[in-house]
Amino acid sequence: MSAFIYLPFFVALSCLFFRTFHLKKIKTHVQNVYPDEWNKLCENKMGMNITTASFINLEESMKNGFLSKQKDPLIQSFHRKDRVMIVSIFVFAILQLVMAFYN
Repeated sequence: MSAFIYLPFFVALSCLFFRTFHLKKIKTHVQNVYPDEWNKLCENKMGMNITTASFINLEESMKNGFLSKQKDPLIQSFHRKDRVMIVSIFVFAILQLVMAFYN
């Protein structure tokens, strides 16, 4: 049992890497298919890191903005995968805490 104590942590971490990989793929897709929207998403009015700002703006646009209204299959599939990844990360993080507590 002690050999598997960190397994949920590594599964959650791999889910996080998988989510990041897909977010970068969506970024490239939006840059190529919606260049005007991408230029709007890259506006940095708050003076923060441009990479961070563009990814935050991209996620917000996919949830509530222009990209949420598009019938793009890649964006819609990202929404499904993203929900699964976030739930998986949460479940494995809780499982890790439970295993660490009871060990």
